Amino acid sequence: MNKRIMILLPLLLVALVGCRRGEIQEIKRNADGTVDVTVRYTENDFAEMIDLALQEHGNPLLRDPQVDLQNNQVVITGEHDKRDGSGERVSGSMIATVSVENGALLFQVVSAEFEGEPVDQAQIAEFNANMKQRMESRAAREGRVVEMLDVVLTDDYVDLTFRVDRRND
Repeated sequence: MNKRIMILLPLLLVALVGCRRGEIQEIKRNADGTVDVTVRYTENDFAEMIDLALQEHGNPLLRDPQVDLQNNQVVITGEHDKRDGSGERVSGSMIATVSVENGALLFQVVSAEFEGEPVDQAQIAEFNANMKQRMESRAAREGRVVEMLDVVLTDDYVDLTFRVDRRND
């Protein structure tokens, strides 16, 4: 069993570092064979994830997003294409929260303002789902059971702590 954990930890490190972003802050082996991992994402790392999630939609909610991490919330500003076909852009902003609920990550836009333009709730829901998927995919890899444990959001970084269970591998 101990030999298996010693093999698991380097594989876990390689997989997480290979995720392109995020710096491992802590790895803790638990008595039951699971491993708790905390990964830190800088404001720039998180901004890249948000930009990619916004770009997944053909007509993104915000273009050229700027991300400002604040205690317990993420402020995203940028330009929003007016939906009237004029090609004009207006300033827009969204405020999102990140939390853990029942072992799953929850990314949720709690407010959006696009200079008087209507807010497309379907696009907000799609963006929320895209961000959740991007954040979880940084932690999860095929064949692993991952349970999100905690999220810490400060002015400078986002820490995600999750539990990896490979006991059935």
